[in-house]
Amino acid sequence: MREDRRASGLAARRERARAVAAEGDPARAVELIAAVVDDSRRILGPDHPDTLLARHCHADLLDDAGGTREAAGLHAAVAADRARVLGPDHPDTLLSRHLHAYCTGATGAAEEALRLHAALAADRSRILGPDHPDTLFSRGEHGYFLELTGRAAEAVAVNAAVVAGRTRVLGPGHPETLISRQNHASSVGEAGDPAEAVRLYDSLIEDRTRTLGADHPDTLGLRHAHAYFVAAAGDPARAARLYLPLVRDGTRVLGPDHPDTLLSRHNHADFLDDAGGTREAAALHAALAADRARVLGPDHPDTLLSRHLHAYCAGESGDAEEARRLHAALAADRARLLGPDHPHTLLSRHAHALAVGLAGDREEAARLLAAVVEDRTRVLGPDDPETLLSRHEHAFQVARTGDQDHAALLFAFVAQDRARVLGPDHPHTLLTRGEHAGCVGDAGSPWSGAELSAAVAEDRARVLGPDHPDTLESRHLHASFLSDTWRTGEAVRLYEAVVADRTRVLGADHPGTLVSRHNHAYAVGRNREDDYAALLFAFVVQDRTRVLGADHPHTLVSRSEHARWLGRTGRHLAAAELHAGVVEDRTRVLGTDHPDTLVSRHLHATALGDLGDLEEAMRLLAALVVDRAWVLGPEHPDTRLSRTAHERYAARLAMW
Repeated sequence: MREDRRASGLAARRERARAVAAEGDPARAVELIAAVVDDSRRILGPDHPDTLLARHCHADLLDDAGGTREAAGLHAAVAADRARVLGPDHPDTLLSRHLHAYCTGATGAAEEALRLHAALAADRSRILGPDHPDTLFSRGEHGYFLELTGRAAEAVAVNAAVVAGRTRVLGPGHPETLISRQNHASSVGEAGDPAEAVRLYDSLIEDRTRTLGADHPDTLGLRHAHAYFVAAAGDPARAARLYLPLVRDGTRVLGPDHPDTLLSRHNHADFLDDAGGTREAAALHAALAADRARVLGPDHPDTLLSRHLHAYCAGESGDAEEARRLHAALAADRARLLGPDHPHTLLSRHAHALAVGLAGDREEAARLLAAVVEDRTRVLGPDDPETLLSRHEHAFQVARTGDQDHAALLFAFVAQDRARVLGPDHPHTLLTRGEHAGCVGDAGSPWSGAELSAAVAEDRARVLGPDHPDTLESRHLHASFLSDTWRTGEAVRLYEAVVADRTRVLGADHPGTLVSRHNHAYAVGRNREDDYAALLFAFVVQDRTRVLGADHPHTLVSRSEHARWLGRTGRHLAAAELHAGVVEDRTRVLGTDHPDTLVSRHLHATALGDLGDLEEAMRLLAALVVDRAWVLGPEHPDTRLSRTAHERYAARLAMW
């Protein structure tokens, strides 16, 4: 009787600890239950069922108080002792094994949690039967951790079976059935079938809305996942449209500062960028970065991520100087918080270097990327994809400094390493090969450039498809180098095909289509069809002016070429007038000393000379020789060209 009274007192104290936890004081509850465990061991013995129950409660309350890692160890010990005392198939043993697996997963040890849940699911199926709710619960956890550990294809089969079992046992509208359907839809999407995942989420959202209501957090969560997989299925524009009302509803129901609301805003901006709304996305990421800094803190990883995306979108929308400033500040903050060698710090340094290049400082961009290459090689290894990416971008910036020979060599090594690491048909390998071909041709070997570009075009057509933009770009480059080698008839035929395909695939007004039309007109002119070339350039000028604007550098190039080929047809007065307009506009847009402005001044002067106005031509050329000598140097080929033209017109004037 005395022992019964003691056991009863211990049970009351155990329940008191649980009540304290329920009242909101988990730390005090842990203290109380720990004392119950000690007294139970002393009074009842370590193997008494009530002692084991007290230990079970201790682990449970410790988990609730935030000590999940320690709780996992305690549950494991209780499971082992219950198996020894009560038997391995006892319900209490199985419960302790479940809680051990649960806490293990909650600590982030997903692989170990997967192993524990799989074993428990098998044992519960054997002991309780495959349709027992506890068995179905363990099988659901097994499927969840299969997906979490990257085994989505295996998770699909497990989750589908759990959905079928819970639908049969619990009914289609039961909350646990709906959870299983959600896990199944997620695993289907992660396994590579986002379109099927969207279909599953469509049905699930309808059922959740009917049973829980449109504003229930679980319904909002399903809408979030649904929009995510819509984007994964290839429709970021629709995903962005779905996220917009979700952001409004999340703000209204959960609050503007709720993590789910902030995440929906993040995805809305991200997919809006993917859909082409980059400028608006930049503003959204900026606002989100400010709110995450206020809610989560300026140094929180999510805040830093939003700042990164704001900087990226700023650069992609054309504000290179702002992107340069933002990336520089973020790189400094990540170095301070994470260390100079952290992958995120290196990522920000890489992005900063690219922004510097976009802002026009190619020399500095190449220097910064060389340092990033060195550090990524040291930290991540020479074969890491991020290291290879920095090497590729370094070569690209070197090419933009004008050192095509060095860039071609760098691209050749990157192409070799990407083929070895990623495979010869990987898009990144093909991209580097395409850049290598371009640099080889631009470095003075157009025959080799044409041969390399043709090979890349063939491989891209095989791997990516004949209509892929990268395939079309390689075909364009192949035609360009054919034109440079004076195989103009073949170049014209290739350009005609590329123009037709780019018009069909990208649209008539796409910048790539307009570039191919410009180059096609140039090749036609080199093929001694001056009148046709002038006509083609007139149409290109008209369309580039409409699409890009009259002052866009590409429009100015086409206007210059149009004037030049008009002159080749003998229409010198029209050519001179057009060249004069280009000189005026390039001076205003690019500046007096810009190389393109100087070229236009030369062409204007020679057009006047061809028209017979030798004195004005000489006057313009004399001034141009001085300016080119100042900007380019007295012995630069362009300076010498203008000097020679001036001397030629002087000789002609003297003969008169």
